[in-house]
Formats: sequence, C-alpha cells, structure tokens
Amino acid sequence: MNPVIAGHRCTLRVLVSAAIAMAALAAPPAQASRPVPRTITGCVTNGVLTSDDGYRISPMQKNHQPMPLAAYNGKRISAAGELLPGDHFYPNQAWKVLGPCKKR
Repeated sequence: MNPVIAGHRCTLRVLVSAAIAMAALAAPPAQASRPVPRTITGCVTNGVLTSDDGYRISPMQKNHQPMPLAAYNGKRISAAGELLPGDHFYPNQAWKVLGPCKKR
C-alpha cells in the first residue's frame, strides 16, 4: 500500500476518534428524575408489594430504609406518596387495607 494513503487513513481515524470523544464530553450530565406523586395500590405476598399493574414496588421509610410489609401479607393495600426511579415509593400516609389479595 502506498505510504501516503496509509498515512491519510491513520489521520482520518485519529480525527474521527477525537470528534467522538469531544461530542461525548460536550453532552450535558444526566439529570435524575424528580419524585412523582402517586397512589400505589397492590398486593403484599411474602413481604413484597406488587402493584395492581404488575410492578414490584419498594416502599421506603423516611430514613431511606426499606419499609417492612410482613404485617400486610395476603392483603391488598393502598397509600398516596412519592414514586422515584427504581420504583422506590415513599408513602406520605398510613397504608389503607382494602381487603384480601384477589385470586388470579
């Protein structure tokens, strides 16, 4: 291969790599989602809350520790609060027991 052509290919690779790196550095930092007000209703099985629409919800206490739900096993419960990314839910009221879990 002609050394001049090989040199141009190498220079082109370096320029493309530099352009990609500069574009990545210029991107704004990702922003975390803000809490979204929600009322979560679902069923507790083995201490795990599954919402009526099938999502596994992680209720959290104000100290950011998981909220124990074993007392609600077999019950359908509901509470209003704030939903964060990762389905972390901070209820801002006591859980309301709606009755037993529905059979599927």
